[in-house]
Amino acid sequence: MSDSFPRQYARTHGFNLGNPRSIEVGSDGARVAFLRTPAGDDTNAALWVFDVAEDRERQVEGPTEDRSRRSSSASRVRPGPRRR
Repeated sequence: MSDSFPRQYARTHGFNLGNPRSIEVGSDGARVAFLRTPAGDDTNAALWVFDVAEDRERQVEGPTEDRSRRSSSASRVRPGPRRR
């Protein structure tokens, strides 16, 4: 039996889990950092970085990340200033 719409809506926080949020563009525009949960019903967000030149994203920190394998460049990613 599948969940009813109200239960799905509540479990997924309005179908927003799994979508990128808190997006920050690096000062040089080469990278974009954002938070995203691994699935539509998981509330544990991870930090991801999108490399514009390589057209790929990678998880740099999060609940399932093995810290011993983390790239040393991942710790140097800093978001640029916020534009209002």
